[in-house]
Amino acid sequence: MNDATARARELRAAGVSFSRLPAVLADRIRVCASGCWEWQGGRNQLGYGRVEWAGRRLYVHRLVFSLLDRPIPDGWVLDHLCRNRPCCNPAHLDLVTRTENSLRAVQVARERIAAPASETPDYRGRTGELAAATSGLPKAAIKVLSWRIAAKIRVNPASGCWEWQGKKNNAGYGRVMHDGRLQQAHRVVWSILRKPIPDGLVLDHLCRNTVCVNPDHLEPVTQQENTLRGETIAAANAARTVCGKGHEYTVRIVKGKAWRECVTCRNEGARKRFKERYATDSEFADRKRREARERARRKRAG
Repeated sequence: MNDATARARELRAAGVSFSRLPAVLADRIRVCASGCWEWQGGRNQLGYGRVEWAGRRLYVHRLVFSLLDRPIPDGWVLDHLCRNRPCCNPAHLDLVTRTENSLRAVQVARERIAAPASETPDYRGRTGELAAATSGLPKAAIKVLSWRIAAKIRVNPASGCWEWQGKKNNAGYGRVMHDGRLQQAHRVVWSILRKPIPDGLVLDHLCRNTVCVNPDHLEPVTQQENTLRGETIAAANAARTVCGKGHEYTVRIVKGKAWRECVTCRNEGARKRFKERYATDSEFADRKRREARERARRKRAG
């Protein structure tokens, strides 16, 4: 039995006439035991079949439905009743409005989160959905986050950290493409689950785990505050209360800003510089002796 005969028997077994379906399409459809007509050609990232037809790139399930059933009105879409996105069997497709299709998709997503399927079809979307469902995240968070982000998070039961499993930068912070640009993962998750981060503020990891994206472990603070809280040289210097010689720091206000200085070390340095110049600069020494005699004369006169 040649391939053409086998193909004809497959199509007859499907119980649907392919007389109006062009061979260029029928040759790339595989009839499954479930009754699905799985497209074997090119697919997009979500698993829907795509094909070049009459100079345009179309969805296969929409094209087959239009050829074998009826034209699709403007603004209407096809819902896969079999939940198999490569399928283009008109009997498995339901013509609905976009609103109805969206409501059905939400219901299906909730069912998948509550009871993830044991098998994963061969398209990225389903694999990501299952990865998100098994991430350990709260269901409310998965509903708000896209599966593309949730699938890259794993909850650490011991610490409660939502640890990022995707790409990271040299400092250990997660990176993800969002809104068309590469951003830090913890900032993206915070913005989605909480609120936009005010300009000039950064997120401090209270758990000190740089791969964590749990909003409960993050706090918006200024860059200065974040630096002082960290385990850095600047933070260590800011926490010191004495100088290198053990003298207490004195805080003074200069132009509205607080400055720390060691008065003892400053005075010792000034005295040392004075003695060195007095011993090497005769003109300076003469001027200082004259000033001292003048002060003594005014004191006696006063």
